[in-house]
Amino acid sequence: MSKVLFVINPVAGAKTHNSLVDTIENLVPNSVDAHFEIWNTRDKFSEIKNRILSEPFDKIIACGGDGTISLISRLAKQVNTALGIIPLGSGNGYARHLKIPLKVEKAIEVVLSENYLDVDTAEIDGNYYINIAGLGFDALISEQFSKTKNRGILNYMTLTFKNLFSYKPAFYNLKFNDIEWSGKAVVVDFALGTQYGNDAVISPHSDPSDGMLDICILNPYPFWYNFVLLYRFYSKSIHRSKYYKSFKAEAINVESSESNLAHYDGEGFEVNPRFTVQVSKEKLKVLVPNL
Repeated sequence: MSKVLFVINPVAGAKTHNSLVDTIENLVPNSVDAHFEIWNTRDKFSEIKNRILSEPFDKIIACGGDGTISLISRLAKQVNTALGIIPLGSGNGYARHLKIPLKVEKAIEVVLSENYLDVDTAEIDGNYYINIAGLGFDALISEQFSKTKNRGILNYMTLTFKNLFSYKPAFYNLKFNDIEWSGKAVVVDFALGTQYGNDAVISPHSDPSDGMLDICILNPYPFWYNFVLLYRFYSKSIHRSKYYKSFKAEAINVESSESNLAHYDGEGFEVNPRFTVQVSKEKLKVLVPNL
């Protein structure tokens, strides 16, 4: 019998945790021993963490948004256990990247399968992430978005337009692959996945298993170009913009003296003036659709 732990963050989605548990129990076959943890308070995470680190499971399923998936994936990797994803967030960037269905019932079918993909994870200034980390404008929006009560793309776009008029690009220095890049940038991202969420694609050529980071740099541009960028993001054509450039590397040394604001998987934080971003050598096993 397969022993599976479902970690549910009810804040992330519209479904209540009771209805989600009912849905899962109705779809899980008798051959699966399903266990549930409801992450409904800030203090609950330490309890969930202790259980994952001390009790063996065959699969650990993260039911929530990108932040939930990031935290639970780190624990799953630590105990060398396969991760499943039931996306319940406002953006679901990583689930969309892996083509995991957004409909709960279809996502449950995926996590009950045995179709695995070994994916990369990385660290930025010592902080683990699974999708995208970076500096600049998106770090500012991530920090503000995490503090709001209202979720969803409308609130994200509201914060974006609110800050467009006042944001000033910072100066960054990157060293990687015997290359040194310096300059002002609106965004400097280090991507494993392709998108932030809601199909806003910043790194269209990212491969989740190639052992490389995609360095995505958006140079300063005139204000009117924001309307073009919006089209580029949602048409998966940002790489065709003359203000965009990208590189691939396993590790990057970064100097960021003008701005210490960064993010990893949508979580804002402050970086040191000098830090490293690098891909982990160990892979994480994730349940994905058999496409």
